[in-house]
Amino acid sequence: MEDSNRIGDDPEETLLHIQRAFSVGALEEIFQAFIDLRREPSAAFFEAVGSVIGKSPNEIRRWIARTAKRSRSNFLSNHLPQGE
Repeated sequence: MEDSNRIGDDPEETLLHIQRAFSVGALEEIFQAFIDLRREPSAAFFEAVGSVIGKSPNEIRRWIARTAKRSRSNFLSNHLPQGE
């Protein structure tokens, strides 16, 4: 987003900027903090992130579980499909 010296930004542009900022790498860094703490994110976290990236809380839990598995943790592994 550019600083156009005006009050308020176009809401559509702001949402696109936020969505781009939530890249896979950035989200996985955030997820790693929850994994390290072994603390499941709050409902507010799932709602906020899910609304930006278009994923349900269960899809995000699976993503966190896959991220945990790559770092050799079983955190949230009960949310992975059988055999994964």
